[in-house]
Amino acid sequence: MEEDNFFYTKILNSSLTTNQRYYSFYKTFAQHRIFNVFYPAELILSYYTLILVVLGTICNSISFIIMNARKMRNYSCMKILSVLSIVDTLVLYQWNLNTFFKYNLSSAPNFEDLEEISIVWCRLISFLAFSTLQISSWLLALVSFDRVMGVHSTCWTHQMARSKKLYTLIICICVFILVLNSHLLVFNGFYEEITDPETNQIHRSIVCYESKWDENYIFPKWETVHLFMYNAIPFMIMLVCNFLIIYNVKYMRRVKSFNKKSDKRKKRMTLMLILVTCTFMVLTLPSVIVHTFYRETLSDKPYRRLVNLIVNNLVHTSHAINFFLYIFSAPNFRAEFKQFFSEFMSKFGSNRQPQNNQRTQLKAEKSNSNKKSMFTSIHLTKSDQNKQSYI
Repeated sequence: MEEDNFFYTKILNSSLTTNQRYYSFYKTFAQHRIFNVFYPAELILSYYTLILVVLGTICNSISFIIMNARKMRNYSCMKILSVLSIVDTLVLYQWNLNTFFKYNLSSAPNFEDLEEISIVWCRLISFLAFSTLQISSWLLALVSFDRVMGVHSTCWTHQMARSKKLYTLIICICVFILVLNSHLLVFNGFYEEITDPETNQIHRSIVCYESKWDENYIFPKWETVHLFMYNAIPFMIMLVCNFLIIYNVKYMRRVKSFNKKSDKRKKRMTLMLILVTCTFMVLTLPSVIVHTFYRETLSDKPYRRLVNLIVNNLVHTSHAINFFLYIFSAPNFRAEFKQFFSEFMSKFGSNRQPQNNQRTQLKAEKSNSNKKSMFTSIHLTKSDQNKQSYI
């Protein structure tokens, strides 16, 4: 409570100089929003989170549709990537929407985060955020492992492509990670009663990412486990698998093969998977470095929230741009996308064609009615003239 009063007195002092604002850390977000000089940059980055949600949802949905096309779903790695597109879409909705709400829609007297709406929201959002991130990285590790086994053994490829073993393996990974994070649904968050010193009224607020018994329950304790599950272990699997894949591709160049088409297809697919996994590792590495080595250093720095926004935006960018990586590196995916786009445009055009036909018919009917009215008026004028001449 003393710390809260200390930071509250800071907000009352509106005569802070620029240097004081630069070197001051504000505990509450309401104070940070008013005084911190980095807030405008953070506000701009908050709009990027909404762009990630919209763009990532569209791109991942298209990827899921194309991965399940007839020619694509015969490959085991495409089945894994189709599930990955669903998980990546779920990844984009927790942290990004909360960040956009916090910077653009929240108000200081009310809750500032979506987690503060209720205990249910606090536990559900944290559970989904940790679980979906971990499932996504482990699916990428599974893709790398599947590619290594597929390159070394054709038997593995046929078994995984035509049987339900692959889906069973994916379900086992998902269930294990969901169970591992299930404690967040029970122990994360609690209600805290705060007494207003002026009115002596008791306000009930929600404290999320902590427990009643341990304020370090999530940060840094569970976050350390998350770094191993999301980064360290999948990173090692991807690195080893990519090394083995690259070595095998170089070896295949030396050895002459009788089936050149299958070799080209394997090389293209291998290039795509290496590009996807390497992009994931590069974009998530800054977050690992910041949260592992610089958490204590940044804890009282005024640019802490800005740094967190940057590294978290990089992390979630990796879950939104896989579609562009597929387009760039996979000719099969690119051909299926062109076919999908042409079919979509033809359906869209066929839906609009009846409307255009109806419009042309209406215009023709109007022109015919106008011609008839003109003909009748001309006929009437001629008959009147004949009458007058007769008279």
